[in-house]
Amino acid sequence: MFDLLSGGLLGSIFGGLFRLAPEILKFLDKKNERLHELNMFQLQTDLEKLRGEFRVEEKYVD
Repeated sequence: MFDLLSGGLLGSIFGGLFRLAPEILKFLDKKNERLHELNMFQLQTDLEKLRGEFRVEEKYVD
């Protein structure tokens, strides 16, 4: 009786863990993706600032 109960219990626990594992990996992947997007946006804004400064300096030279 105890073997049957423990086998079902262990199966349920392992089944739940294996079901949650992909969801946890998706969450971590989305977190990394959002961090990457934020870094890329930061680089784009820095580039646009440099372009604007270059245009201002270019007007003063002419």
